[in-house]
Amino acid sequence: MKIGVCFKIVPDFEEVPIEEWSGENGPDFTYVKKMYGCFDEAALETALCLKDSCKQSNIDVEAVAVTVGAGDGAVSESLLRGLFAAGFDDVVLLPKRDTFDPEDTARALVDWFKMNPADLIFTGRSTGPNDSGLMPYYLARGLGFPVIGEVISARWDNSVMLSHMGSDQIKAELPCVITVGNSDTPILRLFPLKARMEAQKRAFTDQRRQTEHAENGEWGMRDDKIMIRGEKITDANCQIVDGKEAAAFLMKKISEVK
Repeated sequence: MKIGVCFKIVPDFEEVPIEEWSGENGPDFTYVKKMYGCFDEAALETALCLKDSCKQSNIDVEAVAVTVGAGDGAVSESLLRGLFAAGFDDVVLLPKRDTFDPEDTARALVDWFKMNPADLIFTGRSTGPNDSGLMPYYLARGLGFPVIGEVISARWDNSVMLSHMGSDQIKAELPCVITVGNSDTPILRLFPLKARMEAQKRAFTDQRRQTEHAENGEWGMRDDKIMIRGEKITDANCQIVDGKEAAAFLMKKISEVK
């Protein structure tokens, strides 16, 4: 069974003073720490709990976390690598869209999941203030999946069993999209330093370089894991530099030879 989880890295909105929300230009998020969207974090942990339950019943399961438009930087990379350490088998970074409206974001996810099918797709109920919460429904419509909303927990009991807000447990008919709100497990699990160190050796599936197929209006993506001598860049003893840095380095070496 394959589990996908859609998530977003957002500012910690609770750190923004109330008076900034009423300003003409909106709040300033530049000084605010980054985090998983609160309901997205619950979805991530709920999926991992289901994975644990499946493994206890000897069910083969793969869990993949997918995000659209994740930025570069140490903070974002730390959050992304934390997902490896927590137990995800892959972390997929899709290109930033021109806009972040829910339908456009869902379109990027639909394209990816059509090429990489999942039996269950978890999402948070919403990602932050003023979020319409429509993205999961656009995603489900694009894939032709049913939606089960306001799930608070998931486990394996001869099938995928979901606890739903305000009702008894229900059996999930696969494939489907599941939205997580006020979960029983709202915070991503803690993990030991050893798991964090091992996560440093893992390579993201980074598809943030995108090509647009103008002939049909669809977005095509390629896997941009950079390879050096057959190794992933993250595993090799090297780094990526831009053209100016490379030129300066070569000129320095030439002058040393002279």
